[in-house]
Amino acid sequence: MKFSLSFLMLAVSIFFQSAHADSEKMKSIFTGKLSWAGNYSVHLELPEGWNDPGEFSHLTILKDKTVVFELKDLQAERMSSSRADPAGTKDLGGHNKMGELLKMIPLDKKHKVWALALSDWIGGSSDNNFILLAKDDSSDIYQAFKESITIAKIADYNGDGKLDVLKQGGRGEPSYGFSYDPYLVYKQTLKNGRIVFEIDDQLSQKWSAENHFEWHGNHYDERLNVDKDGKIMPVSPPKI
Repeated sequence: MKFSLSFLMLAVSIFFQSAHADSEKMKSIFTGKLSWAGNYSVHLELPEGWNDPGEFSHLTILKDKTVVFELKDLQAERMSSSRADPAGTKDLGGHNKMGELLKMIPLDKKHKVWALALSDWIGGSSDNNFILLAKDDSSDIYQAFKESITIAKIADYNGDGKLDVLKQGGRGEPSYGFSYDPYLVYKQTLKNGRIVFEIDDQLSQKWSAENHFEWHGNHYDERLNVDKDGKIMPVSPPKI
Protein backbone atom coordinates (compact mmCIF):
# COMPACT_ATOMS: atom_id res chain seq x y z
CA MET A 1 0.00 0.00 0.00
CA LYS A 2 2.87 2.38 0.85
CA PHE A 3 4.47 1.67 -2.53
CA SER A 4 1.19 2.28 -4.34
CA LEU A 5 0.57 5.53 -2.48
CA SER A 6 4.09 6.76 -3.16
CA PHE A 7 3.78 5.79 -6.79
CA LEU A 8 0.45 7.63 -7.01
CA MET A 9 1.93 10.77 -5.43
CA LEU A 10 4.87 10.64 -7.83
CA ALA A 11 2.52 10.25 -10.79
CA VAL A 12 0.44 13.25 -9.64
CA SER A 13 3.58 15.33 -9.17
CA ILE A 14 4.84 14.47 -12.67
CA PHE A 15 1.40 15.28 -14.10
CA PHE A 16 1.28 18.74 -12.53
CA GLN A 17 4.88 19.48 -13.49
CA SER A 18 4.09 18.48 -17.05
CA ALA A 19 0.92 20.57 -17.08
CA HIS A 20 2.83 23.56 -15.70
CA ALA A 21 5.54 23.12 -18.33
CA ASP A 22 2.93 22.99 -21.08
CA SER A 23 1.24 26.13 -19.77
CA GLU A 24 4.57 27.96 -19.94
CA LYS A 25 5.16 27.24 -23.62
CA MET A 26 5.58 30.58 -25.34
CA LYS A 27 4.79 31.71 -28.85
CA SER A 28 6.59 34.53 -30.61
CA ILE A 29 4.50 37.65 -31.30
CA PHE A 30 7.12 39.99 -32.76
CA THR A 31 10.88 40.34 -33.26
CA GLY A 32 12.42 43.56 -34.57
CA LYS A 33 15.34 45.97 -34.37
CA LEU A 34 15.57 49.02 -32.12
CA SER A 35 16.90 51.60 -34.57
CA TRP A 36 17.72 54.13 -31.83
CA ALA A 37 19.72 51.75 -29.67
CA GLY A 38 22.39 50.43 -32.03
CA ASN A 39 22.72 46.67 -32.34
CA TYR A 40 19.67 45.88 -30.20
CA SER A 41 16.54 43.89 -30.94
CA VAL A 42 13.26 43.39 -29.11
CA HIS A 43 11.35 40.12 -28.82
CA LEU A 44 7.72 39.83 -27.67
CA GLU A 45 6.09 36.57 -26.52
CA LEU A 46 2.78 35.26 -25.22
CA PRO A 47 2.02 31.88 -23.56
CA GLU A 48 0.23 29.40 -25.77
CA GLY A 49 -3.44 29.21 -24.88
CA TRP A 50 -3.45 32.73 -23.41
CA ASN A 51 -7.04 33.90 -22.80
CA ASP A 52 -6.50 37.05 -20.72
CA PRO A 53 -6.31 40.65 -21.99
CA GLY A 54 -3.02 41.68 -23.51
CA GLU A 55 -1.12 41.45 -26.78
CA PHE A 56 2.07 40.10 -25.19
CA SER A 57 3.20 39.08 -21.70
CA HIS A 58 6.98 38.89 -22.03
CA LEU A 59 9.35 41.49 -23.48
CA THR A 60 13.03 40.72 -24.03
CA ILE A 61 15.70 43.07 -25.36
CA LEU A 62 18.88 41.56 -26.77
CA LYS A 63 22.22 43.12 -27.69
CA ASP A 64 23.51 40.96 -30.52
CA LYS A 65 22.27 37.61 -29.12
CA THR A 66 22.69 38.38 -25.43
CA VAL A 67 19.65 39.18 -23.26
CA VAL A 68 20.19 42.58 -21.60
CA PHE A 69 16.68 43.40 -20.35
CA GLU A 70 13.42 41.57 -19.59
CA LEU A 71 9.90 42.37 -18.47
CA LYS A 72 7.63 39.45 -17.51
CA ASP A 73 4.03 38.94 -16.37
CA LEU A 74 2.70 41.75 -18.55
CA GLN A 75 -0.76 42.16 -20.00
CA ALA A 76 0.54 44.61 -22.56
CA GLU A 77 -2.01 46.62 -24.50
CA ARG A 78 -1.83 47.44 -28.19
CA MET A 79 -0.27 50.90 -28.31
CA SER A 80 -2.34 51.90 -31.31
CA SER A 81 -5.53 51.79 -29.21
CA SER A 82 -6.76 55.19 -28.03
CA ARG A 83 -6.58 54.19 -24.36
CA ALA A 84 -2.99 53.01 -24.52
CA ASP A 85 -1.51 55.58 -26.91
CA PRO A 86 -0.56 58.94 -25.34
CA ALA A 87 -2.24 61.88 -27.02
CA GLY A 88 0.18 63.72 -29.27
CA THR A 89 2.62 60.82 -29.53
CA LYS A 90 3.20 59.81 -33.12
CA ASP A 91 4.20 56.34 -34.22
CA LEU A 92 7.82 57.07 -35.08
CA GLY A 93 8.53 53.37 -35.38
CA GLY A 94 6.58 53.07 -38.62
CA HIS A 95 3.07 51.81 -39.33
CA ASN A 96 3.82 48.16 -38.79
CA LYS A 97 3.63 45.48 -36.09
CA MET A 98 6.23 47.35 -33.99
CA GLY A 99 4.19 50.56 -34.21
CA GLU A 100 1.04 48.79 -33.07
CA LEU A 101 2.55 47.06 -30.03
CA LEU A 102 5.30 49.50 -29.01
CA LYS A 103 6.24 53.12 -29.65
CA MET A 104 9.70 54.48 -30.28
CA ILE A 105 9.54 58.07 -29.09
CA PRO A 106 12.12 60.87 -28.63
CA LEU A 107 12.79 62.18 -25.14
CA ASP A 108 14.39 65.42 -26.31
CA LYS A 109 13.53 67.94 -28.98
CA LYS A 110 16.66 67.20 -31.00
CA HIS A 111 15.71 63.50 -31.28
CA LYS A 112 19.08 62.42 -29.88
CA VAL A 113 17.62 60.55 -26.89
CA TRP A 114 14.97 57.90 -27.49
CA ALA A 115 12.81 55.57 -25.45
CA LEU A 116 10.67 52.53 -26.11
CA ALA A 117 7.10 52.91 -24.80
CA LEU A 118 4.69 50.15 -23.88
CA SER A 119 1.38 50.04 -22.06
CA ASP A 120 0.43 47.40 -19.48
CA TRP A 121 -3.30 46.80 -18.96
CA ILE A 122 -4.74 47.44 -15.49
CA GLY A 123 -7.83 45.33 -14.82
CA GLY A 124 -10.96 47.30 -14.04
CA SER A 125 -9.36 50.67 -14.73
CA SER A 126 -9.32 53.07 -17.66
CA ASP A 127 -5.66 53.79 -16.83
CA ASN A 128 -2.63 51.87 -18.01
CA ASN A 129 0.80 51.14 -16.61
CA PHE A 130 2.67 53.40 -19.01
CA ILE A 131 6.29 52.23 -19.27
CA LEU A 132 9.29 53.91 -20.90
CA LEU A 133 12.54 52.01 -21.50
CA ALA A 134 15.70 54.01 -22.22
CA LYS A 135 19.42 53.44 -22.76
CA ASP A 136 22.12 55.06 -20.62
CA ASP A 137 25.61 56.21 -21.62
CA SER A 138 27.05 52.74 -20.96
CA SER A 139 24.47 51.21 -23.34
CA ASP A 140 22.46 49.54 -20.59
CA ILE A 141 18.69 49.32 -21.16
CA TYR A 142 16.66 50.31 -18.09
CA GLN A 143 13.16 51.29 -17.01
CA ALA A 144 12.96 55.08 -16.98
CA PHE A 145 9.27 55.47 -16.16
CA LYS A 146 6.36 53.36 -14.92
CA GLU A 147 3.12 54.84 -13.62
CA SER A 148 -0.51 53.71 -13.70
CA ILE A 149 -1.99 56.87 -15.18
CA THR A 150 -3.71 58.30 -18.23
CA ILE A 151 -1.23 60.31 -20.29
CA ALA A 152 -2.47 63.64 -21.65
CA LYS A 153 0.68 64.26 -23.67
CA ILE A 154 4.45 64.00 -23.73
CA ALA A 155 5.91 67.46 -24.24
CA ASP A 156 8.69 69.85 -23.24
CA TYR A 157 6.56 71.57 -20.65
CA ASN A 158 9.23 73.71 -18.97
CA GLY A 159 11.21 74.57 -22.13
CA ASP A 160 14.46 72.82 -21.18
CA GLY A 161 14.61 70.75 -24.37
CA LYS A 162 13.65 67.52 -22.58
CA LEU A 163 10.21 65.96 -22.96
CA ASP A 164 8.12 65.53 -19.82
CA VAL A 165 5.13 63.27 -19.10
CA LEU A 166 1.87 65.10 -18.42
CA LYS A 167 -0.89 63.24 -16.58
CA GLN A 168 -4.56 63.78 -17.29
CA GLY A 169 -6.45 64.77 -14.12
CA GLY A 170 -10.04 65.41 -13.14
CA ARG A 171 -11.05 61.79 -13.66
CA GLY A 172 -11.79 60.78 -10.08
CA GLU A 173 -14.37 58.20 -9.08
CA PRO A 174 -17.90 59.67 -8.89
CA SER A 175 -19.57 59.69 -5.50
CA TYR A 176 -20.74 62.93 -3.95
CA GLY A 177 -18.89 64.95 -6.58
CA PHE A 178 -15.67 63.26 -7.63
CA SER A 179 -12.63 62.02 -5.75
CA TYR A 180 -9.65 64.35 -6.16
CA ASP A 181 -7.52 63.34 -9.15
CA PRO A 182 -4.71 65.85 -9.77
CA TYR A 183 -3.16 66.97 -13.04
CA LEU A 184 0.54 66.13 -12.78
CA VAL A 185 3.77 66.88 -14.61
CA TYR A 186 6.51 64.25 -14.36
CA LYS A 187 9.61 66.32 -15.12
CA GLN A 188 12.46 64.57 -16.90
CA THR A 189 15.79 64.80 -15.11
CA LEU A 190 19.10 62.97 -15.25
CA LYS A 191 20.54 61.04 -12.28
CA ASN A 192 23.81 59.10 -12.47
CA GLY A 193 23.60 59.05 -16.25
CA ARG A 194 20.04 57.72 -16.29
CA ILE A 195 16.77 59.45 -17.12
CA VAL A 196 14.18 59.64 -14.36
CA PHE A 197 10.76 61.28 -14.26
CA GLU A 198 9.73 62.93 -11.00
CA ILE A 199 6.58 64.86 -10.08
CA ASP A 200 7.25 68.60 -10.13
CA ASP A 201 4.69 70.34 -7.92
CA GLN A 202 5.24 73.81 -9.39
CA LEU A 203 4.81 72.59 -12.97
CA SER A 204 1.85 70.44 -11.88
CA GLN A 205 0.11 73.45 -10.37
CA LYS A 206 0.66 75.35 -13.62
CA TRP A 207 -0.71 72.41 -15.64
CA SER A 208 -3.73 72.23 -13.31
CA ALA A 209 -4.42 75.95 -13.73
CA GLU A 210 -4.27 75.60 -17.51
CA ASN A 211 -6.97 72.94 -17.21
CA HIS A 212 -9.03 75.09 -14.81
CA PHE A 213 -8.66 72.57 -12.01
CA GLU A 214 -7.85 73.55 -8.43
CA TRP A 215 -4.65 72.16 -6.93
CA HIS A 216 -4.83 70.29 -3.60
CA GLY A 217 -1.59 68.33 -3.71
CA ASN A 218 -0.06 65.66 -5.91
CA HIS A 219 -1.83 62.60 -4.47
CA TYR A 220 -5.09 61.03 -5.62
CA ASP A 221 -7.50 61.29 -2.67
CA GLU A 222 -10.80 59.39 -2.45
CA ARG A 223 -11.66 61.20 0.80
CA LEU A 224 -11.53 64.62 -0.87
CA ASN A 225 -14.73 65.31 -2.85
CA VAL A 226 -14.38 67.96 -5.56
CA ASP A 227 -16.49 69.24 -8.44
CA LYS A 228 -15.44 69.12 -12.10
CA ASP A 229 -13.20 72.18 -11.53
CA GLY A 230 -11.43 70.66 -8.53
CA LYS A 231 -13.23 72.88 -6.02
CA ILE A 232 -13.73 71.18 -2.66
CA MET A 233 -17.36 70.34 -2.00
CA PRO A 234 -19.14 70.49 1.39
CA VAL A 235 -18.52 67.54 3.67
CA SER A 236 -22.06 66.27 3.19
CA PRO A 237 -24.68 66.84 0.49
CA PRO A 238 -27.12 69.69 1.23
CA LYS A 239 -30.45 68.57 2.67
CA ILE A 240 -33.43 68.95 0.39
